Amino acid sequence: MPIRKLTVRRALLALVVASVLPTVIAAIAALLYAYTQEQEGFRDGLRETTRALALAVDREIATREAVALTLS
Repeated sequence: MPIRKLTVRRALLALVVASVLPTVIAAIAALLYAYTQEQEGFRDGLRETTRALALAVDREIATREAVALTLS
């Protein structure tokens, strides 16, 4: 089995791949982390909006109930 000779071109290509690959992996990891954080923030905001809306509806129902009891 013959051993392949490492040409300058192959050595440079290996060097470029070895130096760029960790950067690409780190960038992908950072993007995934940012996406996850954005999704969590969106969900938290949606929960807060839902709670505020439920509170407003409860207050409106209580107000109308008080008016109905007063009029009856």
